[in-house]
Amino acid sequence: MTSAAQDHRARLGDRDAPSAPLPHDRTVPAWPALAYLALLIYGSLLPFDLQPRSAPEAWAAFTRLSQETSSLVSWSDWGLNIALYVPLALLALCALPLRRHWARFAGSLAVVIACIGLSACIEFAQMFLSSRTPLFRDIVANALGAGIGALLAPVAGPGLAGLAALVRRSAARTYGPFPLIRAVLIMAVVPYLLLLSWGSGWISREWLAPDAALARLGGMPFLPFQRAYFADTLFAIRSATIVVVAFIPMGIFAWLLRWAPASGRGLMRRAWAISALASLGLEAGKLFLAGRQPDAGNLLLALAGGTLGGCAAWFLSRARVSGGEAVPQSKGLPMPRIATSWSCAGPARTSEITAW
Repeated sequence: MTSAAQDHRARLGDRDAPSAPLPHDRTVPAWPALAYLALLIYGSLLPFDLQPRSAPEAWAAFTRLSQETSSLVSWSDWGLNIALYVPLALLALCALPLRRHWARFAGSLAVVIACIGLSACIEFAQMFLSSRTPLFRDIVANALGAGIGALLAPVAGPGLAGLAALVRRSAARTYGPFPLIRAVLIMAVVPYLLLLSWGSGWISREWLAPDAALARLGGMPFLPFQRAYFADTLFAIRSATIVVVAFIPMGIFAWLLRWAPASGRGLMRRAWAISALASLGLEAGKLFLAGRQPDAGNLLLALAGGTLGGCAAWFLSRARVSGGEAVPQSKGLPMPRIATSWSCAGPARTSEITAW
């Protein structure tokens, strides 16, 4: 190859060479896509009320879906079916290590086709459920959502990759206690618990006798979000949002109310444990409250709220790194530490140092 050809190739770049890390890189873990996939399948088949039906009959009815027309179109359901498959395609593409241009195009096409196949399988499975109505337009809406997610992957992928890297770094850090913030939050714990109990009906509702409460167990729905399926969509979304927001302080308390240094991973586990225990106690208490029913789905919503609260507290901890509150963990390497100006008079403690 002549020097002129080499210069021309260098200016244009080698299109077959691997490009820089893109949103479809291994830096984005696959578990968010798998978790969302499991939640999507679960929600699409809820409440699992099977009806006797032969497979040939179900297949014959399924093949006639495209021929059925209905003048009643719920735009809220149409928009919801589109929105449900946007994160699925986006997370799936960001979890695939696709670095070349042709591989990214082929991967996007494969993910969209896989989402359409998943939607068709779910609609066919709904043929065996008495409370579900399979519709061809749901498959079309899901396909549109998958296409939108594939188009958003090159735009939102780098942000998701950076967020995943940030989570990994924060989980490996060790965070010291916040004495002043801890003292303030201790005074806020009791009012918060009282407000949470009042919202759950512990204070405002009538309590039932133990035998009457145990008699209600037979008619209780134990599947998560089973009651939400039969409720209005906007009402269910509003109720779920209230539960998530109500448990955000639980994650903040679990993260900041500590007396010894702890890793970010351990603090988030503590937030999950405290949120789960508090939610289990509140939901178990609803069994003894007139007009209230426990919902196993609130446990998952409480975990989501505790996670958001832990993230909010982590951002507060990250803002105080320069003040000596966070120390990164290192294995096999010395950790450079610099004592802050106010701790020069004595030995520097873990919470009195800052690291690069």
